[in-house]
Amino acid sequence: MSLPLNDGLYKKNNLTKIILLDVVGTEIHAVQLFGLSNILAAHPRWAVNNLIMDKIAIFIDAAYLTKIARQNGVRVDIKKVIESLSHEHNLFRSYYYYCPPYLSNPPTEEEKTRQSGFSKFKHILDQIPRLELRKGKLEKRDDEYHQKRVDILLAVDLVRLSWIRQIQVAAILTGDSDFVPAIEDAKNSGIITKVFYHKSSVHDELLYCCDDTVEITQELLESWKLIN
Repeated sequence: MSLPLNDGLYKKNNLTKIILLDVVGTEIHAVQLFGLSNILAAHPRWAVNNLIMDKIAIFIDAAYLTKIARQNGVRVDIKKVIESLSHEHNLFRSYYYYCPPYLSNPPTEEEKTRQSGFSKFKHILDQIPRLELRKGKLEKRDDEYHQKRVDILLAVDLVRLSWIRQIQVAAILTGDSDFVPAIEDAKNSGIITKVFYHKSSVHDELLYCCDDTVEITQELLESWKLIN
């Protein structure tokens, strides 16, 4: 985001303004050229969003969230989950990793019903600001369902955002240790990693790996409850 220029604030010559424009108004150059106090005074909202509050990205393992919610008798509101996980941070973007319901060829009546329900749910997700949907694939083997691509999608997003410095904090809602290598790589880039987990389903390696850990208690789940 570029810093809005204002002649009332920036009593600088045209050359200085051109320099700022050339670097696309990045935060570091804005502070160096004009000083944090001047920027705070003239553009407090821009300063809070871009200079003070850490930007956070949220990575939600949908299968994991659905599992712990069902086990505890709660239907969650994804918007509330995002608001909770991004508390005290400037939300950059949220990512929701999911697999659509499996459909046979031809689909059974039960599968059609499940697909219809999911389509309505996806429509709700599409209305949530700054939420990106990352679609994997559900495969059926010997009457068991297996997710494909979801892990790699999350890992790629986490590492990419970390190394290009789009975020300062990553909140990951999962219990899967498969994400440990990506989390460690994000930490090496200087990102603070925070995992949200339920004690009924989490790998110790994941907890040891992250900078901060937050247990999803029954009270927290209830605060995410969907109210019809």
